[in-house]
Amino acid sequence: MHPCETDVESYFRGSLATSDSTSIESHASTCRECCHRLAERAMTIARGAADCAEATALGRRELRQEPRFPTEAPAVLRFINPVRDDRLPAQVLDVSRSGLKIETRELISPGTLVLIRVRRMQIFGEVRYGICSETGFRAGIRIERVE
Repeated sequence: MHPCETDVESYFRGSLATSDSTSIESHASTCRECCHRLAERAMTIARGAADCAEATALGRRELRQEPRFPTEAPAVLRFINPVRDDRLPAQVLDVSRSGLKIETRELISPGTLVLIRVRRMQIFGEVRYGICSETGFRAGIRIERVE
């Protein structure tokens, strides 16, 4: 059974009982529709989220404190600091309340401040890690604010 909108909103505010949160996460792991719904919601209500645990490179134990939801959203990335004039196409691979993982054709250094345009949103964030992947480069972004 799909979670109701009130429970989803409470989940993202952190005011849902642990057992109910676990139930939503478990359901989303097997229901593609709800997984995408939670990914969309995470991208739209991420403003003001607390710092997530630092993303880690391959081969280290998982330190994330929040579940991530897979998505396949095309995006455009701009470099805020250090400043660059060009734009870099990107793909948002997953999203949580306070972070997201993207894939690009270029490695992005940790500490770089970026603006990611995805759908009708602008996500300001800091690159926490960058690694090689089979199809390009992946970066973990800590969300600073969403407009």
